[in-house]
Order: sequence, then structure tokens, then C-alpha cells
Amino acid sequence: MNLTLFCDPDKLSLPKFVAYDGARLDLTWHTPAGCSFQEAPKDGDKKPNPTEPKGSIGSGIGWFFLV
Repeated sequence: MNLTLFCDPDKLSLPKFVAYDGARLDLTWHTPAGCSFQEAPKDGDKKPNPTEPKGSIGSGIGWFFLV
């Protein structure tokens, strides 16, 4: 199975069937789960503190394990 995630923070949809050749299933998914969880630091920005609690991952992980 090949699942291609596309970052789309404003759209929550189901994965889209692209192709199946008998051995490999190709799906695409436009979802916020395809976006990075934090922005890269810019010059002059403070570095992230590894001891600070992280935010909730959300339902994207649930879909990952379901698929």
C-alpha cells in the first residue's frame, strides 16, 4: 500500500483511491495530518524547549493505525 499525504489544514476528507494493480494499492489523502506539527525556527527565534509539553496529535494517528 502506498499512502500519499498532502497538507491541507482546511480540509478533512477520506483517503482517495488512485490505483490498484493486484499487488499495490495507491491512495492519496488531503488532510491536516499531512502537515508538519511545528514550524521550523526562524533566525532570531528562540529554540523550542524539549521539556515543554507537546500538543495533542489528534485523530491523524488513529487513521494511520487503522489503515
